[in-house]
Amino acid sequence: MSIIDQPELEAFPLFADLPDDIARSIFELAADDKNVDWECALVSKKVKQWVEPVLYKSIVIDSTAGMSGLCRTIQFHPSKDPHFFSLHVKRLSLSDTNWLPSCGQTIAILEACQSVKSLELLMNYDIVKEDIQIGVHNAWHGIRPQILTLPMLLFNPTHRHFRLSPNRPSLFVNVTHLELFVNRTLGAGQWSWASLSSLEALTHLCLSSWNIDMETADVARNHLTIAAPFFPPSLVVCAVAIRYIELFWDIRQLVEKSDWTTDDRVVVSVAKDYYDAELKSYGKWVARATIWRWDPCSESYYDEWQGFWDRAERMVKERRESARLIASKRA
Repeated sequence: MSIIDQPELEAFPLFADLPDDIARSIFELAADDKNVDWECALVSKKVKQWVEPVLYKSIVIDSTAGMSGLCRTIQFHPSKDPHFFSLHVKRLSLSDTNWLPSCGQTIAILEACQSVKSLELLMNYDIVKEDIQIGVHNAWHGIRPQILTLPMLLFNPTHRHFRLSPNRPSLFVNVTHLELFVNRTLGAGQWSWASLSSLEALTHLCLSSWNIDMETADVARNHLTIAAPFFPPSLVVCAVAIRYIELFWDIRQLVEKSDWTTDDRVVVSVAKDYYDAELKSYGKWVARATIWRWDPCSESYYDEWQGFWDRAERMVKERRESARLIASKRA
């Protein structure tokens, strides 16, 4: 029987000859393994204290039970330091594809996890209650992530911009990777895209269409048309991601319109199942003109977020190499 399979232990007979710092390092490494991560916390109270900072470093919630359980742990767990979650949670991903979380629970989690470096709220709302919006609720004031994924409707109308001010710290001040979920009810003219140029750290931008309708894809394109002239010099790639697609939509016509490519950093991404179906049925236009991406929940499950950005960067690189080759032949 392995040490992980044994009942609660206060002594470590299998680690009797090891100093605590070495035993701790072993368990911390084991806690990074998804196959045994949470089992490590069951070995003993001492090991639990060692590994919990590792276990809570990345929190991905995609169910009602998960949301409720995390809230209970945050609010009613006396064994944890009051600042435990603020100190140790570096990635927070909350998704509501199949459920609608309590606004109170969402705010409680955000208030506890103020030091996150990566924040993803994959919430597909047509309406967001004003009292939880960015610019209204205090839970947003201290969050300064580097990676940020949010629905655009979560921003109060007074905060639909990227302006940075020393007197009013911004959610965007440290952001390098930004993904905004476009909604058909919030048109391109309702966001101050001219202020995008102030984000000097921004390297990756994505406008995502999550609603299952063609109209939202058009709205995303309109946002891009207005945003493109204000891309900061630091920007490496801007993706427009159509995350859900019905096969009968004429996506090819939409994608191949010239106004998608006003800037060579713009890449169009389509849902993986659509990409695969088009590749089998209609040739290679889809591989030439787009990249593929998982739906939001599958992307979190497969931890494929970086793979998406790698494909986007590769398309920009290949496009520029092709342009240089054509230019050299004409010279």
